Amino acid sequence: MLCGVIICLMSVILLGIDGRFVSPNQYPMICQARAWMLTLGFTLSYGAMFSKVWRVHRLTTKAKRDIKRQVQPWKLYSMVSGLVCVDLILLVIWQLTDPLQRVIETFPLEKPTNIIDDIKIRPELEHCESTNNSMWLGLLYSFKGLILVFGLFLAYETRSIKVKQINDSRYV
Repeated sequence: MLCGVIICLMSVILLGIDGRFVSPNQYPMICQARAWMLTLGFTLSYGAMFSKVWRVHRLTTKAKRDIKRQVQPWKLYSMVSGLVCVDLILLVIWQLTDPLQRVIETFPLEKPTNIIDDIKIRPELEHCESTNNSMWLGLLYSFKGLILVFGLFLAYETRSIKVKQINDSRYV
């Protein structure tokens, strides 16, 4: 979970980089790195929490005799790894078929306020886009949304459970 949070926080640095700091040839790599780091960081951080809630749910819904077999850490790691693999597959397909590119959107000339000189300013907006950007974002958001809704359901189901082995399960 900590690694995911660190990766998400590092992606903020990439979100602040614009064309002043990076050449136009390198900007598509920054665009891809933004998407990869934010997506994988979220999956690592939320996936760890999701697997913990899932474990609490499994502990409280299965019979007492099955508890020894259920609480194996490799199952939690494999769940997070599975979520990361789905993200990796989506991101690799996105990057290979429709990579993000630098797009500069120009706006009409504006007259600056409080300046007597004869100048006008042309605002520009620089952002990352691909041809089917909304489709790819829709795929990622729907996958993450399903995981969030299912995690919300599991958290709701286990909201009042007090398990001695996992004492912070109520706070999740």
